[in-house]
Amino acid sequence: MRKYKKPAWLDSNLYFPGNAAMTSVKKLFFMALLPLLIVLAGGALLAFSGRELLLARASSSWPVTPGRIEASSIEEDHRNSGGEATTHYLASIRYEYAVNGTTYHGVRLRFGDSTSTLRADVEGIISRYPPGKEVSVRYLPEQPDVSVLEPGPQGSVYLVPILACVLVLVGLTFPIMVRCSSAYQSAPVA
Repeated sequence: MRKYKKPAWLDSNLYFPGNAAMTSVKKLFFMALLPLLIVLAGGALLAFSGRELLLARASSSWPVTPGRIEASSIEEDHRNSGGEATTHYLASIRYEYAVNGTTYHGVRLRFGDSTSTLRADVEGIISRYPPGKEVSVRYLPEQPDVSVLEPGPQGSVYLVPILACVLVLVGLTFPIMVRCSSAYQSAPVA
């Protein structure tokens, strides 16, 4: 019977600084480049999602102008995750409003996720915004083309900034985790 040999890339000892097989290139990658990439990705995500969160929080105090629903429908997004097909439903709402004589068109219902795996949830949203209905539109005074129908932060608008912070923390602590793991692996067994 032939004995199975584990591939070298699966050997966790290969990638830690305490291992003699660790090359300077791998040290550079795991101690500097990979953590830097993780921190940059988390920082970029935090910058984008943080801006959305700040806009969501500020939108409750934005000026209000009358608007009109132009179209509302349900969009379906079919996803295949882990071999299981799911359908996500999205409330697609388009509205028109005017600020200082200029007409704008908006599509943002709220800050945060407005999708659901339950069609009835999205049908409830759509039923509140039939085409032709007069609505109150909140708009950003400095950028009137940024608008929202339901102001304020919704639950999911907090999720991405939290995940971005976790990503930044992982990137910052990654070299420490690698060093600790290396020290643990090279510690003598009593």
